[in-house]
Order: sequence, then C-alpha cells, then structure tokens
Amino acid sequence: MTISSTTNRSDAAGNGVTTAFSTGFKFFDEGHLKVIVVTDSTGAEALQTLTTHYTVTGAGLDAGGTVTMVTAPATGETLVIIREQPYTQGLDLEENDDLPSESLEEQLDKNVILSQQLLDALARSVQLPDGFTDAFDLTLPVDVNTAEAVIAVNAGATAFEMKTLVALGALALPLAFSNGGTGASYANLTALLTAWGLLVGTDIQAHDADTAKIDVIQPWTADQYFTPQTATTSGAVIVDFSTGNYVELTLSGAATSMTLNNMEPGGTYDIRFSGAFTVTGWAADDVNDFTWPGDVEATLGTTEYTLVTIKAGNTTNLISATNFGA
Repeated sequence: MTISSTTNRSDAAGNGVTTAFSTGFKFFDEGHLKVIVVTDSTGAEALQTLTTHYTVTGAGLDAGGTVTMVTAPATGETLVIIREQPYTQGLDLEENDDLPSESLEEQLDKNVILSQQLLDALARSVQLPDGFTDAFDLTLPVDVNTAEAVIAVNAGATAFEMKTLVALGALALPLAFSNGGTGASYANLTALLTAWGLLVGTDIQAHDADTAKIDVIQPWTADQYFTPQTATTSGAVIVDFSTGNYVELTLSGAATSMTLNNMEPGGTYDIRFSGAFTVTGWAADDVNDFTWPGDVEATLGTTEYTLVTIKAGNTTNLISATNFGA
C-alpha cells in the first residue's frame, strides 16, 4: 500500500465521556505513538504512559489505529496523538535471496513516515521567510545558557547575541512598590526602567504601604474664600484682596479714585459700597486694566448700597455694578 496522507499528528477535544480516539495515520508499533493531554486554559501538557494511561490497537493498518484512554479527557482538555517512528533501519536483505516485496514496501513506508516527521518538526519551527535574501547567521550564541538573559539581534543585524536583563522575577514589579522602595526588587525595577528610557532621574517615589492616610481639609489661599473686610474711607481708596475676596466699604465722603490690588486671574471679587457719596476714578489694578459693560465707566452714587463685581482676567478685568438703593 502507498502512503497518500502527510498527517503525522491528530488532536481531539475531550468531553469527559469519549475514551477511544482514531490516530488518522499509519503507524507500525504501539510504542511509536506519543500521547499528550493538554489543558486548554493554560497550555499545560501532561505526557501519557502506554498501558498506564492508554492502550493502542491497529498498528500496521493503512487506515491507522485507535488510542483508548483509561480515563476520558475532560471538557477543557485536548488529546494530542503524535507519531514517533524510530530513526533506525531494521530490514536486512540477504545476498542472492528472494526480494521480499512486503518487507521492502514496509521499509519504504517507514522512510516516508520519517520524512513526514521531519516535515512536521520543520513546520513547527522558527524559520526565515522564503524571500529573505540578507546574510544572517541563525546559529545560537555560545553563551545561550546565560541566566536571566534573552536572545537578541546584534547591532549589525547579522546574527543573534545574548542580552542580559535585570532580573525582576515573577513578583518583582509588585514587590518593588510594596516594599516601600527598597531592596533588590526596587533596585532591579529602577535599573530596568532606566535602561528602557522610561525613568527620568535616579529614584522612584516609594509607596508608603505601612502608613495610614487621613483625609484632611486642604487650606485655600486668601483670594479663594469669602472673608468680609470692612472699612470707612473716602478720597483715594485702595482695596487689598490679599486676605479675602469680599470687601464692605462705608464712604465718609466721595471716593475720588479706586485702586484694587492682589487680584488673580480667574478670581471673582466683590465690593459693597454704602453711604450717600459718589465713587469715581477706577484706576488700573497692580496688573490689569478694567473694562465696563459697553466700555463706559460708571460713576456710582450710593443711596442704600451698591454691589460691584470684578471678574479678574489675564489682561483685563470685567467690572459691573448693581445698585440696591432706594
């Protein structure tokens, strides 16, 4: 018989019930099979043992044989059957004897099977593409057994070389922070991030895992909160917003000029005027100029009280007034 199939392995999903699995390919001895149970979720492989975990029938049949498991592979497991024909030749032909056609054909079949095994191994290996034309040495470096290192392409892109990595270990990354920024794991992580260009400077802020954190009220600066300020004044009036954003002024005479200091862009500031006197002369503050609605500066006359609101900007402050008097 001829061998018309190149199949050298088969696999089947477990269901917890099925125990008999067809090989799908010819083999000559029950010991020429390799049987593996693979856990699908992890890829973990468990090599099975003949007679202990499975039995084999159908050796030598052109259609292949059957592997019968002692315990059915479970759902979530895959049974893999691989043909492993020995790389030996056992046919001894005697000189001047009849040529045994069956023995000769069997040996030819074995040679084809060996070729198929090599083809299967080649198909599952790392290879250069057919169109690759550059010179590249695929030989592994002599120091390939260097601990905590990886295989990398050399600077000339002509061969492989070994590159030593900073040893992090399975838990190095979390440990580097959980240990408060000290110890080997922390040092290794710092060195690795520096080598990768991901760390600027010489240190990483340590995680203070052992210190309890208490929420506290963060203080606001003076111009961020309401702090009433009162004054009785007239003439050239200077208002300082360094200690709060609200000022009450009782006028004892006309306010002939107004200067506002310590306003920051983005802030809102209020002045409440009272007293039956006028307010004129809105000068520039220590940074910006004032803009009135309609670009017309108002002369305020207070009967009861007038509220002036200033929106501080980067170059201009917007000012408006509301009279609550009779």
